[in-house]
Amino acid sequence: MNNHVAGTGKAFMMPSIAEKYSKEIAKIILSTQEKERFEVGKELHDNVCQMLATVKLYLDTGLKDDSYLKEFVSMGKDMLMKSMEELRRISKTLAPPSLGLLPLQQSLSDLVYTIHIARQEIYLDIDGLDEEVIHHELKVSIYRIVQEQLNNILKYAEATRIDVSIHQRDGRLCIQVKDNGKGFDPGQKRAGIGITNMISRVNVFGGKIQIDAAPGKGCTLSVQFCL
Repeated sequence: MNNHVAGTGKAFMMPSIAEKYSKEIAKIILSTQEKERFEVGKELHDNVCQMLATVKLYLDTGLKDDSYLKEFVSMGKDMLMKSMEELRRISKTLAPPSLGLLPLQQSLSDLVYTIHIARQEIYLDIDGLDEEVIHHELKVSIYRIVQEQLNNILKYAEATRIDVSIHQRDGRLCIQVKDNGKGFDPGQKRAGIGITNMISRVNVFGGKIQIDAAPGKGCTLSVQFCL
């Protein structure tokens, strides 16, 4: 069978079925690779970078007060070792992070305590949390959202107080992270992927996210999920 277009007077070689499938497969492979790169970058940002930021926080605090230097250097070393282990895990498996064997409430308490011992005034209020009805992937996202916002506050807000609340009732889980820092204009484009990551995590589970902020008036992050 000759591949040509009738009436043109010119032979026109049509691509074979194999060539068509080859191109489609190549597109799928490229798309998958790009998605994988994005996910790896996201994991590095959400997990390893957060841990390294904690290491820096420990060291900065220790250097400010010699009486705590040994304690905070030791804690920073432990967190650095955990960061190295996490990098090994990601490089070997590219698997999503987990909260391990700790319940969500304990993981959040540990996160808040880490900030508290760095002499940051922070309060955690958890009410009605029933972890039996929250599947693992949502627990991970809840933890990462809180972690991301706390990291944003520590880096940019210059806040003297942070309030974190997790309330669950009537099939709804509500998260709020509030600070009294310098705030910002939500209408202005902000650098970084932190807020984008939080929005993506909320959207995956059909939740709602709201950021209320203004210059000089702090910031309140509100997230809600239907369970």
